Amino acid sequence: MKNGHRQGKQSYLCRECGRQFRDSPCPAGYSSDVKELCVKMSLNGMGFLAIERVTGLSHFLGPASGIFSAMINYN
Repeated sequence: MKNGHRQGKQSYLCRECGRQFRDSPCPAGYSSDVKELCVKMSLNGMGFLAIERVTGLSHFLGPASGIFSAMINYN
């Protein structure tokens, strides 16, 4: 059943388990190109602040976003 909107997208609620979900969630995270660039810069001795200045990304936005997670989730 429908359960309001979150970030401009319809949210649903499961009648059996009560779990909230979206019909088609957007994939979170950065592209593999951005991840690769961050990892290369880090391996070449650049710190987080320098990488932020070059890429325009921030590692302070939360545990699931930013440069740090891009480097951890690098495939």
